[in-house]
Amino acid sequence: MIILEKWYKNQIEKIDDTGLKGVELNTMMDRKVCCGKKATKRKRLGYIHSPADIELTNVREYNIEEGTLKVWIQL
Repeated sequence: MIILEKWYKNQIEKIDDTGLKGVELNTMMDRKVCCGKKATKRKRLGYIHSPADIELTNVREYNIEEGTLKVWIQL
């Protein structure tokens, strides 16, 4: 079972890990640039091949593509 806690929300979502091949972890960071605009920087952290009993916090967004759970964590 994979437990995801959404960013700035008290929502906890549970995902069954039986059909997943792995989990791809990514980070996402917003920073201010001139004139009140924001720039988003994304980096890949790594890949977990055998996901089981994972709990992640600050999850901004996630999706499942071809059996891989892709998670973006807000920094």
